[in-house]
Formats: sequence, C-alpha cells, structure tokens
Amino acid sequence: MQFIDQVFVLARRGVRDLVRVPAAFLPSMLVPLFFYLIYSAGIGPLAGRVGVPELGNYHGVVLATILFLATTNG
Repeated sequence: MQFIDQVFVLARRGVRDLVRVPAAFLPSMLVPLFFYLIYSAGIGPLAGRVGVPELGNYHGVVLATILFLATTNG
C-alpha cells in the first residue's frame, strides 16, 4: 500500500470516528489549546526581560510543541 493510500485510510477512519463520537472531538481540541495558553503565558514574560537573549517569535515553538504532544498522545 502506498503512503498516500495509507494517509487517506487513516484520515477516513478519523472522520468516521468523529461522526460516531462527536463528544470526543472537544477534549482533543481543548487540551492542546489549554497547554498552548499555559506555555505561552510562562514564556511570554521572559521575552521582555533585560539580560535575556531575544526570543523572537516563541509562539511557533510553543505551537509546534503542542501539536507534537497532541498527536503523540492519541
């Protein structure tokens, strides 16, 4: 089976599970959003401190971390 075929099979299975159990969708969206807000709030004050190297756009790093945690926690 080709890689693209496997992706479509897994995507179809995910959508079918979402239709069967719609209440399972809400926690899978709220938990990563909660952690994104917590991590952003923790790193945000460091971005403006004197003596701390420039963090730049730290939201991309936090978002990537949250997406990784959300996909590996399934």
